Amino acid sequence: MLISQVGLEEEEVAVVVPQSNTESNIEVAKPQTFNGKTKKVSGFLTACILYIRMKIRNTEIKEQIQWVLLYIQRGLADIWK
Repeated sequence: MLISQVGLEEEEVAVVVPQSNTESNIEVAKPQTFNGKTKKVSGFLTACILYIRMKIRNTEIKEQIQWVLLYIQRGLADIWK
């Protein structure tokens, strides 16, 4: 198992995901669109990490980053992007 930790100013999130060399057949929800609200960053990051580990782990890092950026829209997040 792999533990991914994401440090945030207000909190720290640890996500435990199984390691595998193949994509999972398990249905995994895609993240909701993120608009930069700090209350939602933890859930957004958790959903992204889980989806990447379960569905697109064998793609290049650049493609994984582009995939995450698809879900960063509107508000302060759009300015950052």
